[in-house]
Amino acid sequence: MKGNFGFVRMLKNRNFSLLWFGQIVSQFGDQLNQMALVALIYMLGAGRASGIAFSKLMFVGGLSALFGPIAGVYVDRWNRRKILVASDILRGILVCSIPFLSGAMFSVYGVMFLVFIVGRFFLSAKSASIPDIVEKEMLLTANSMSATAGIVTMMVGSGIGGLIVGLVGWKAGFVLDASTYFISALLLSFLVMKHLPPVGVGTNLESSVQKFGKDLRMGMRIIVKDQTLLFAIAASSLVMSLTGVFFVLYPVWVRNVFHLGTGSLGTLILVLGGGMVLSSFLVGKFGNHLSRKHLILLSFLLTGMMILFFSNFLSLPLFMLGTFFIGLCIAPVFIAAETILQENLRNDMRGKVFGTKDAIAKSGFAFFGVVAGIVIDIADGKLLFVASGIACLLSFIAGGIFLYSVGTHRITGDYLLLRLARPLVKILPRKVSYWFACRLSDGAYYLFRTKRRTAVENTARVLEQGKDAGTARTVKRIFRTYGRHYVDLLNLPDWDARDMEASIRIEGLENIHRALRRGKGVLVVGPHLGNWDVGVAALSHYVSSVNVIAERLNPPNLNELFTQIREVKGTKVISLGKPMRIYRALKANEIVIMSSDRNIVGKGISVDFFGDRAQLPRGPAAFALRTGAVLVPAFTVGQDDGTYLLRFDEAVYVGTKRRPSFTAFEDKMDDMQALTQKIARKLETYIRRYPDQWCMLQPVWKNGG
Repeated sequence: MKGNFGFVRMLKNRNFSLLWFGQIVSQFGDQLNQMALVALIYMLGAGRASGIAFSKLMFVGGLSALFGPIAGVYVDRWNRRKILVASDILRGILVCSIPFLSGAMFSVYGVMFLVFIVGRFFLSAKSASIPDIVEKEMLLTANSMSATAGIVTMMVGSGIGGLIVGLVGWKAGFVLDASTYFISALLLSFLVMKHLPPVGVGTNLESSVQKFGKDLRMGMRIIVKDQTLLFAIAASSLVMSLTGVFFVLYPVWVRNVFHLGTGSLGTLILVLGGGMVLSSFLVGKFGNHLSRKHLILLSFLLTGMMILFFSNFLSLPLFMLGTFFIGLCIAPVFIAAETILQENLRNDMRGKVFGTKDAIAKSGFAFFGVVAGIVIDIADGKLLFVASGIACLLSFIAGGIFLYSVGTHRITGDYLLLRLARPLVKILPRKVSYWFACRLSDGAYYLFRTKRRTAVENTARVLEQGKDAGTARTVKRIFRTYGRHYVDLLNLPDWDARDMEASIRIEGLENIHRALRRGKGVLVVGPHLGNWDVGVAALSHYVSSVNVIAERLNPPNLNELFTQIREVKGTKVISLGKPMRIYRALKANEIVIMSSDRNIVGKGISVDFFGDRAQLPRGPAAFALRTGAVLVPAFTVGQDDGTYLLRFDEAVYVGTKRRPSFTAFEDKMDDMQALTQKIARKLETYIRRYPDQWCMLQPVWKNGG
């Protein structure tokens, strides 16, 4: 398979090579153009960079993005090769005119507006053409090479262009840029396209105008209805929005913080591109072994972490190192998103969707660029770095929620998200992690409609009121409790004895010691209240030989992750459905912790629970009666100050001193019924006291009879 996904194979494709080299030439000129514009703004700013000046340029680019959907419609109707060639020729002519405008920025903005509009046609035609000239299995490699070409030309064009503009002036940059467009047009004129629109369809302007509205609406409907396309376009647009911020931030930062000019800015862009090139190469070589969507999520997570970490360094060498790693982390989003679109679109739909995607992405680029220009002139640029890093982390979280909610990675998503989030919660302060977790939980509240409805039904019974606004507010707090639970669960392996003692206040531990002195083992029962994992870990800190009964999770690697975290503090995990292990633990006078508010295995006992019949697990009562173990109720709840309260109540059952009876469960059904009802009354007391921490998102009363 190595040869099937190699760059050499792609270069042997004549049409792809022409498109690829044409892209390199024209994008090299684009960077000369950009550096010339930067130099012109520097000159007009009398030695100081103005964020507002860059914002105006961003506004022009954003306004031109509105023409993206229009361009996309015609890309699907006209000859794409002719669109590519004509776009380059027109851009060359327009850029040639800029040196004759004598630095009048209003006129320069007008010309650039036209250049950007023509660019919408070029970009839509280029993206739509790639699937026509390469095999489907080669799309990721082709997009990787396309991204690499763009990044390399960005690096070389910015690095060399910055030096050229610094030596000979901004006018030379525009002249060279125009010449590259003409060279690119010449190369692209030799393209041979396999799938051109049928002759006569859409080539007539009047016919195209008549069908334009219908095609435009069709493109939008395709995006909205296809959740995979929606995810890819959202990811691409978010990255472009971030790029818009950095487009303004970096020139101003270089000028005002490091007091350097276009040459140093070009070097910094060269470093950024170096990271992106390496990343693009790695994606092209190994990217087919990872889901496109997971690659995008991982990229957002790592980019956010890199931005927040390296933005603290005001030393130019360290700032450059951070810039390299940011480029390394962000590039996969562009490649993966582009590939997702090409893999999931028909030939006659590509132009419309790519045009709409381009409009959305460029609008985000322009809007956030304008905002960044305003912010950086009235506040410290450090604020933009922090905001950008947080935005990337929120994109990672939101993307994970979206994919989970639409079921695109329901089997493996939890494991991936928890694995990726684990280093994040280690780095961030606990309060910051809580904030992120609460935002994630708020999103889950709105997206997971079935879970929300179930929680509302359960909570309405507890509060003894209808499904009103008060119940909804309580349920939203329940979702946030779940979010904080995961933060502390992921942090649990790093808690030492001091952290444990400072974070958890224990009441009633003497009830556990008293139960252990009987020598029959202890069954600790309670509801899914607060953070039960923290409570289990705390008990293991003070008492040895603690076992917890846990439901097996799928996939196995997710179950293994949870088991590792829970056992790191000395707790032993017993999988649900392993009764002999429970018997052995109780016989050895150990503690076994069991939840008692959710009947999972289907062999429950019907009891009165909050005024209605519900089936609760029979296990706690059955094991206590058969072994003589002491049954102690307990709960763990979060406090307002961020700590936890772990409380052990007095035993609700104390086994007799005589040898326990091992008769069949059915012979003790009346005793099990009475003991389970007693447990239910305890659970009611706890849950009524802390209804907003009862994390029960599964039906409790569905099989009450």
